Formats: sequence, structure tokens, C-alpha cells
Amino acid sequence: EKNTRAALAIFKLNVVLYPNSGNAYDSLGGVHEIIDDKAGALANYKKSLALDPQNKNAAKRISVLEGNQAL
Repeated sequence: EKNTRAALAIFKLNVVLYPNSGNAYDSLGGVHEIIDDKAGALANYKKSLALDPQNKNAAKRISVLEGNQAL
């Protein structure tokens, strides 16, 4: 949590370098969640799930963020 700016910058670069990687978007969603950016987290988790429909983490985090499941 102390280096969230750096993490955000790195993961943003990661999705630029690997735009077809569901994992890259999943990781970026995680950083957005840490910095309490729900909209950013949801957008990136949804992109991750679109690229990798088997991504259970993205599906779970979307459900939690949309209020369909408890943390």
C-alpha cells in the first residue's frame, strides 16, 4: 500500500505492453481496488474476464464490487 502510485504506473504500463493479457488487467484491477477506485477496479476486472472467461478471481471481485457477494 505504500507504493500504490508506482504499482499503478507499472500495471498501467503492463496492460499497454500486454493488451491481450487477462492477468494484466486483473492485476490492474487489484491496484484500483487498493486505492479505493471502485469504477477503475470494475472496468479492469471486466476487461480481464472478457479476455479470460476462466478467470475466477476477476469474476469473484466483480461480484463483490457490485454488491452481489460478501467480502
